[in-house]
Amino acid sequence: MTLSLFSERDCAEAIEVLTESFCRNDPIEAALAITPDEFRVMIRLELAAVPREDLSMVLREGETDRIVAVAIATDAMAEPVDSGAQAGAKFAPIAEISRTCHDRYFATRTISPGSHLYFFAFGVLPASSGRGLGRSLVGAMLEHARTKGYRAAFTLATNVISARIFKGFGFESIDSIRYQDYRHQGKAAFASIKDSPSLDLMECPDLGAIEFASAPFPKFEAV
Repeated sequence: MTLSLFSERDCAEAIEVLTESFCRNDPIEAALAITPDEFRVMIRLELAAVPREDLSMVLREGETDRIVAVAIATDAMAEPVDSGAQAGAKFAPIAEISRTCHDRYFATRTISPGSHLYFFAFGVLPASSGRGLGRSLVGAMLEHARTKGYRAAFTLATNVISARIFKGFGFESIDSIRYQDYRHQGKAAFASIKDSPSLDLMECPDLGAIEFASAPFPKFEAV
């Protein structure tokens, strides 16, 4: 496996990895009946607008050189992209519930450029899942952010699997919105979600406290 920073040349493959991963595994997309083609439009807008801060990463399979896992992050102070609105009305509930969590977080924290990492998304090709690649990639990315001076990190965990991975790195849920209780324009947009109870805003307040060396990561070659 080869680990590298996300670059422009990775966009097309990264879009496919994230589309396959989210459309198959994420409860929010399933609840809104978002199709792979619709998701591609949204994630393409997100990736096109990701500031080139050398924070995002991809993992390539050695023999084939194909991307099998992607992790996207940005500085918390980067200009937010309303890709949901641009991608269509179907994404409006996602944009609204995410914005609500973000607003609550920023209202309770003192954040400056270079202080907080926002972990936007990560995905693993379904054919490569079950090998710990998601956990390893998240760990590598957090360690990289720490070397760049980031002190804290936060993310929105949409399902129990991602929440478990982040919890393993010291993230704790500091805010949540229950899917069954959430209403978008008076409608229960996520009422069909049963396996994951809530959208959780998770934070690691001190990246310096993470013991990366003790984590069971495969040895990657950073390029």
